[in-house]
Amino acid sequence: MPENKPRRVTRTEREWRELLTEQEYAVGFGEGTERVFNDGPPPTGMRWCINGIVLDFRPAE
Repeated sequence: MPENKPRRVTRTEREWRELLTEQEYAVGFGEGTERVFNDGPPPTGMRWCINGIVLDFRPAE
């Protein structure tokens, strides 16, 4: 392929999702409870989306 010819980048939807998000799994739940997106504010660049239904709130002692 000549160097001046533009390349076409093709990826599956799954590959794009893997690039854009990282699924975190909670120990003991066996299912995703939160997602980390890499489009957040500095300094980390991370934005967290947490499924609140799986949180177990307990009163302070």
